[in-house]
Amino acid sequence: MKDSSYLRGHRYFRDLNPGELDELAGFFSLFRGRAGAVLIPAGAPVEGLYLLEEGILKGEDGKGNDRVYTRGDTIGEDALFSPYAASGPVSVLEECRVLYLARSDYLLWKSRRPKGVKRLALPTGKDGPVKGAVLRESRIFWLAKTLPSLIFPPLFLARLLLRRRNGTFVEGDKLIFRYFRWKSLKNINLTIPLEQIQSVESGQKGLLSRLMKTGDLLVRVDGSEGHVLVKNIPRPREEQERILTLKRRAEETARAAKHRRIRRDIARWIRKEEGIELIEEGKSDNGAPKRKSSLFHRSLFVLLAQIWWLIILAGGCGGLYWGGKISSADWVQLPLAAVMILAGLILYRLVDWANDLFKVEGGYLLDVNRKPLGEERTSRQAELSAIQNVIAEQKGLWANLFDYGDIRIILSGSGQGLLWEGMKHPRRVQERILFERRAWLDGLEEKERLSQQEDLMLYCRFLSQELSEKNRSS
Repeated sequence: MKDSSYLRGHRYFRDLNPGELDELAGFFSLFRGRAGAVLIPAGAPVEGLYLLEEGILKGEDGKGNDRVYTRGDTIGEDALFSPYAASGPVSVLEECRVLYLARSDYLLWKSRRPKGVKRLALPTGKDGPVKGAVLRESRIFWLAKTLPSLIFPPLFLARLLLRRRNGTFVEGDKLIFRYFRWKSLKNINLTIPLEQIQSVESGQKGLLSRLMKTGDLLVRVDGSEGHVLVKNIPRPREEQERILTLKRRAEETARAAKHRRIRRDIARWIRKEEGIELIEEGKSDNGAPKRKSSLFHRSLFVLLAQIWWLIILAGGCGGLYWGGKISSADWVQLPLAAVMILAGLILYRLVDWANDLFKVEGGYLLDVNRKPLGEERTSRQAELSAIQNVIAEQKGLWANLFDYGDIRIILSGSGQGLLWEGMKHPRRVQERILFERRAWLDGLEEKERLSQQEDLMLYCRFLSQELSEKNRSS
């Protein structure tokens, strides 16, 4: 849906900024139904939000009572927050126009507009992340290493806060490793999709580990990362079985979702025959949702780390220039020339910092390094489907305080990959790249599925024609 004027006046979306609203409107599909048609069949899962723009619909509430939906009413708000939302059958009483927002498209918009989500007035409430199980180091091992820091209370407090943040988190269909190294002040975030896990091994070394029922967990991963080791966790065998069970469940869920999308497309064709017609769909030609390219930037603190000493020297030379000018000294032109040279160096660094391009667009990851004055231009391009993993690292005190760091992109069949240095909000960049990769792969899969379905429909039509001709001849 290209026009966002109707959403602008709706109570759920009127607090959004124009840019946020226009982008969200691009994900809405527009349906038109005639009287007597069935919008949501009985027992069908609801996978998105239905917003009635014109007409009258008839459905059922949670208690089985009839309910009439008029202009501005919505159906399926829970589907934006849970993949298991359900609704009773909904039919068309008067010719209607219905806007539809799929849950997958909403999650994509949410990742691009995290501040806009807070301005939504959906009745379901806050859309917070679903927290999963957490694997952390055993408390006894942690206390043994942390108690000496009680001598310096701020260090003990920092270790206490980091314990809550560090660990291995199981969220949805992925494992998230977060850990902080004190010696190098290095903060690492690693996300591993469950589908990339090859094997999980558990081990217990020594009598003390057996008595305390602690051990290590080794997760072997596809790609050049090899494996990830989690040390001194309680009940390693149980955690090993649980991760493998989650991996199997995620694979089953992915297969079920694929079949569900096939059934959804078939139901869409059936609904078209019954009177529910798709007027405009919030998809692009390649089957992926319409969205703008994702552009990433280096942190401003990276630039300041390169030019702070130039700024100080320029300020000192400027002070000498004005001091010499007041006293009418003969050497007053030397500081002025130094200021001009330093200003040129600062401008060179600024242009060099702004020229680098980090972008995700059209299924490709672009990394363009451009030097000022046309000195050098290096361009690297990789397909999103070739990305194995993305690792966010923050090295040093300043990087952790001002939230910038490096992004390492692991590519299949490549031992080197891509390295983006000094990126602003590295965890957000990591999540965005992985989300864009998943969305692009889903779009390609949907395009292939639709192509196969069209071939099947053509075959069925040809077969029906052949059978009808045989019946006539007989």
